[in-house]
Amino acid sequence: MTTRALFIILCMSALNGCSSDAMTADRLIANASASEFGDASYGCSDTVEVAASKGVDYRRVVDGAMRRDGASLHKLFWLTSHAGFDGASSEGNAAVLGNLLRYLGDGTLGSALSTEPSEIRKAVQDELRYDFALEEGGGKDAWLFESYPLTFGPPPPK
Repeated sequence: MTTRALFIILCMSALNGCSSDAMTADRLIANASASEFGDASYGCSDTVEVAASKGVDYRRVVDGAMRRDGASLHKLFWLTSHAGFDGASSEGNAAVLGNLLRYLGDGTLGSALSTEPSEIRKAVQDELRYDFALEEGGGKDAWLFESYPLTFGPPPPK
């Protein structure tokens, strides 16, 4: 192989590796579903149905949240507190929120969450604790504050 051919291959590989392959909402929901239920085809259908009963397209909201859209993040947080998720729908939402936190990072998710009222922050934090298999006040809770200080810390002073 010539040096020029090798150079072209390396450049193309680098370009492919640097391209932004944004995760779709369906993929994130499927990943959340697989992590929670062991079956990516399940798709958190209970969570999607409960959100729909509140007039919200869950996939669209998650897609917007993944694109760092503030209104979508707010709607997802609102749903967490007000949709009435329980059982499987709550587990699915917790898994989606956990995957979203890992995808977006503490800076994005925590900053958006810090602007929410305390009841919504607490609901989201509780779902995330569930996703991390931790209980509020448990001995392992401290690492959440260290790992995700914006998401689990107090809201910034106004």
